This record gives sequence, structure tokens and C-alpha cells, in this order.
Amino acid sequence: KRKNEMNNFDIDHELSSIDGKIKLLFHLRPTNLEEEQKKFLKDFSYNPQFTYPEIKFDPFELKQRLNRIEIKDKENGIGKIFECKKQELFKKIELIESIGEENFTQKSKDLFGKASDELIIECEKMLMERDKNKKDQSFEIDSYKAVKFFEEVFKKYGLTNWKVKIKEDMVTDCTAGKNSRLFVRKNASFTEDKIKSLIIHEIETHILTAENGRSQPFEIFNRGLANYLETQEGLAIYNVSKILQKPIGNNTKALGLVIATKIAERSSFAETFEKILSYGIPIEQALRITVKVKRGLRDTSKKGTFTKDILYYKGYKKIDDFIKKGGAIKDLYIGKIAIEDMELMKNIHGLVKPKLLPDWI
Repeated sequence: KRKNEMNNFDIDHELSSIDGKIKLLFHLRPTNLEEEQKKFLKDFSYNPQFTYPEIKFDPFELKQRLNRIEIKDKENGIGKIFECKKQELFKKIELIESIGEENFTQKSKDLFGKASDELIIECEKMLMERDKNKKDQSFEIDSYKAVKFFEEVFKKYGLTNWKVKIKEDMVTDCTAGKNSRLFVRKNASFTEDKIKSLIIHEIETHILTAENGRSQPFEIFNRGLANYLETQEGLAIYNVSKILQKPIGNNTKALGLVIATKIAERSSFAETFEKILSYGIPIEQALRITVKVKRGLRDTSKKGTFTKDILYYKGYKKIDDFIKKGGAIKDLYIGKIAIEDMELMKNIHGLVKPKLLPDWI
């Protein structure tokens, strides 16, 4: 086909195919993470030297494919959604190409934005004022027991295509992957509370919206529209906060990540870690946060940061605002969408209402 002969379904398929090849977080996961973390825990002044996987795709070829996609109506409905996704994919490819380079932080900001000063101040204030007398729960659920809990929830929602897999080395304890897999880190241990919040966050938010997206006429609703992450992560945090009645001010991870991106931008790994500890965040969590904001650099004694994880708290605020203005949570379950696209979606033919909703909706 010549480029001007692509219809909407061709464009959707091509964008989704390119998106599937990029695997951003795979490329950003240091291949020597375990060893470097061990060195750091022996000596808190050590700055890890990270190595990264070889790029698993041909950036030049993918950019050429993107350039060949010609979208007729870039201002309305599905055309605008495609155009935004196309631009986002260019930015993703460029971010991966810049891993370990001087311009990494800038490429990260181009894709995910950065935390404003107001946002930083707000998060610092909440971290300082939070209730530090948290009930100490015992971490008695190992990864194998956790799998059983998650499998029960899959059964309850009829998610027969989803499987739980234990994985050796991950940056997080538990995460929903793209190919109907929920991954649990092998050496992770969980409290009962943590299991409840992971069920709400990973299954009852991310997985249900992905499944609803699968029922839509366009694949992009399952893979994710441009900037869907902010809405998705915000929704997940909002849901956990509301259902488990946990004030957002006690979410040290979401707040700590916002502050950490700012610190890491002008500090080394060791300095970033030390400053995060000073907010009363426990060592293990402080290390996780530091790894998240310093991944993408090879020599972490250098300044620079990966800004993706500001989206949790920024997204939470967006969802909170949406609900306060009378928005319905169930409308956000139509697929992996961004709140900003709700208006555009009114002009898209064939979208269906979300079939799968959490029990509590």
C-alpha cells in the first residue's frame, strides 16, 4: 500500500505493532542491578555503574515506519488520538537511544514531563506531616503464597487468559505485563495489606482496563493511548487510597518519587539516597526509589534523572479533580486512555461500554 492508502484500522495496527517492539522498561532495567545494589548496600557512598541491554529493535527502521504513517484528520477524534500516539512513540524511541547519554534527562522530560516546584513543595509537606506511627505488619506472605491470592482474583473476574508468573529479578515486587501476565518478584515478601493494595492497583485497575480496551474496535485502547500512564497510575493510586481508606499523604512511595526526581537531577545516586532517607523513608524503599529515578544513567555519580515516576502522584491529583468535578470512575475503565481524550472519544464510532468493572464500583 502507498502511505496515503492506510485506513484507520491499518494505522491502529501499525502503531500498536511499533509500540509492542519498543519495550521501554525492559531497556531501562540495568542488567547488573543485583550486583550493583549489593555493592551499594555495603558502602553507601558507592555510586552504581549500570549496564543496559542491547537495543532489541532497529530505531531507524521504526522511525521510518512511523514517518510513513499518514493521518488524514489530525485535529479530531481517532485521527488526533493516532497523531498523539505517533509523536509519543518517536519520543520513546529517542529516550531509549539516549540511555547512558548526556541528553537522557531531557529526553525523559520530553516524554514524561517534570515535577513543578509547587508539586515538590506539596509532596515534601505531606511527607513531613504524615503519620509515622504506622502499625508494623509482619511480612509473612512469600511470593508463592501471593500467587495463590492473585489467581483467586483472576478466577473471580473470569480472567482465564491471565497467568501469574514468578520472575527472578525485577525493579518492583509485582507488575502487570502486556502479554496477559502478572509478574511477582521471586524474593519478595508481602503483608496482607500490601496484597490487598496490589489486587486493587494491578488487577482491579490496570488489568481490567486493559481487558476492556481489548473489546474496543481499535487495538490502541488495549496498548494505551498517548499519555495513558498518568491516568492509569493515578487511577490505581486513587482506588487504593479510597477503597483501603489510606490517605495519600501516607503514600511514601508516590510522594518520595516526585521529590527524588528533583534531587536526582542535580545529585549522584549516593546523595539522592541519603536525601530520601532524611525524609524518614525506610532503607529498602529509599533504595528502590533511588534506583527508579537513576535508571537510564550508566555512571550514577553523574547528575540526571528518569522522570516517569512523577506520574503516580500527578495522575492521582488529576483523577481526584475529575471525580470532584462530577466525573464517573467507570468511564475511565473503557480502556487505557488519558483523561484528556474523553472529549475526543465522543466522536469515535463503535466504542463499547466497559464490561469488566471492580466489584466495588
